[in-house]
Amino acid sequence: MTDKPKTDIWEPLRFLLGKWTGTCTGKPGIGVVEREFRLVLSDRYIQSIGRTVFEPQEKNPDGEVHEELALFSFDQERKLYVYREFLTEGFVSRYLLEPPEAGATRLAMTTEAIENVPPNWVARLTLMIEGPNAFEETFELKGPNNDWDCYTTSKLQRAK
Repeated sequence: MTDKPKTDIWEPLRFLLGKWTGTCTGKPGIGVVEREFRLVLSDRYIQSIGRTVFEPQEKNPDGEVHEELALFSFDQERKLYVYREFLTEGFVSRYLLEPPEAGATRLAMTTEAIENVPPNWVARLTLMIEGPNAFEETFELKGPNNDWDCYTTSKLQRAK
């Protein structure tokens, strides 16, 4: 009798591990992004810590510093990745991501819950993988009776 090989639940997200830098454009203006993804707590979770500094602009004369702390977990019962994101603005979002197909270049996750926003708002986070060292992230919001609206787009490169 042979043992079944242990499955790497993080294989579809492993490319994220490491430090990333890039730019962000959107409603808050133009910003510079720094983010790091790493395995934590006996490799049971992927933690993301990020910071985006937006330049002052006409609509946002003081600029803005956006910080985030997030964790990916795997819900074994639902067979879904869960991404919990905590933002400096006070929002806490819980996104769901179905396990992607091998070699997928698009990962899309949608909130099942958001704290500290009006009822019936939904957020979507989409990663377009552009190879092992680059990805584009789009953050969209949808209010009641509205279409999806792009809030920010970030282009990230693996840090040297």
